[in-house]
Parts: sequence; structure tokens; C-alpha cells
Amino acid sequence: MPARASESDRDVTDAGCAEAAFHALLRAYGLVDRLMQRYFARFGISGSQWAVLRTLYRAELAAKGNLHEASHRDRPVALAAQKGTAPSGTKKGGDEQQGLRLTDLSERLLIQPPSVTGVVDRLQRTGLVARDHSATDLRSKRVTLTTEGRTLVQRVLEVHQAQIQQLLAGLSAEQQKELHGLLGTVGRHMEMLLGQGPVSSLPAKKSALPLTKVQER
Repeated sequence: MPARASESDRDVTDAGCAEAAFHALLRAYGLVDRLMQRYFARFGISGSQWAVLRTLYRAELAAKGNLHEASHRDRPVALAAQKGTAPSGTKKGGDEQQGLRLTDLSERLLIQPPSVTGVVDRLQRTGLVARDHSATDLRSKRVTLTTEGRTLVQRVLEVHQAQIQQLLAGLSAEQQKELHGLLGTVGRHMEMLLGQGPVSSLPAKKSALPLTKVQER
């Protein structure tokens, strides 16, 4: 009869499993990023630029009452638009429902504000977005899609589902559901860790690199 694993042996095994899973997650993300960057290059944009364009497009549709496209953050706006009322903190039909502030984009995409500014600057130079002062707060600028930007988003969305299906074709429908559930659990745990601050007993060091490449698929 094989000897039972000791508590310390199980801890080592669990640690090795966690590290293997972590590296597999990073590798999968890296591969997805490479494939998606190649895909977005067909439209003349990068993955980070797509993330900004897609977020602005969803916010725009939410302001028009489109619940299907609205993110969880935009659902109150979409519901209010359907009812013909203005959600708290906005004005019905006013400037506050047009576009998003840079800080809004930063929070939604989990990207540091300087990085968002750089992406928006490049999109503005290519005519895909515009920046205007808010009518209610001249210190704040709101980013909106231009007609060209909106048209590009719609072009990408025509083939976007097929691209995603191709990437996940190696998994069955049941496995895709399982993956979605697991990643949701991991995401919620990491959000909790972010709320707690540093998870190590060592003093936190300021990263020299900004958080980038977070793409909203």
C-alpha cells in the first residue's frame, strides 16, 4: 500500500499545481494577444485601440437604451434611456451621456491613465475619436467616437464573433462554459486582492511599466 502523502508534501504539490496553472494562464494570454494583434492589424488598429473603441461604442449604445450591448457599468444608463429618464448624475439628453472621460476608460479597461491618454491620442490623430470639454465641467474632457470610428467598430463586429469562435474551436461548448466559469472565479478573486492592497508581506514596489494590452474582446 502506497504511503499517504504528508501535509507538507501536499502543500508542495498544491504550490506546484498553482504555479503550473499560473504559467499556463500567462502563456494562453500571450498567445491570444499575438493572434488578436494580428487580427486587429487587418483593420489598421492595435488591440489596445480596439479596447477603447469598443468601450466607447458600448457606452454610446447604452445611452440609446441598448441593453444587449451595454456593459454592467452602462446598464443603469441603458435602462434610464429606455424609460426616457436620466440616471443619477446625468442630464437627460445632455452632454454627460455623450462619450466617456479618460478616467472612466482607465477604470473600465484596468489601464493606467497615462497609457489610456497615449492610446486616445493615437486614435484622435487617425480621426477615429474626438475629445471635447464637458459642458458641465470645463476641466474634464470626454472622448467620443467619430463617424469614422463608429464605422470601423461596426466593420470589426461583422467578423468578430467568427474570430472568437476560431480561437476557442479547440474546446467543446461544455468546456467553453467551464472555462468561462473558472476565469470568472479567478477574476473575482483578483478583484478582491486589488481591494486589499499588496498581498505580500514584502513592501510593494512601484512598477516601472504601465499596465497595458488589456483588450476588451
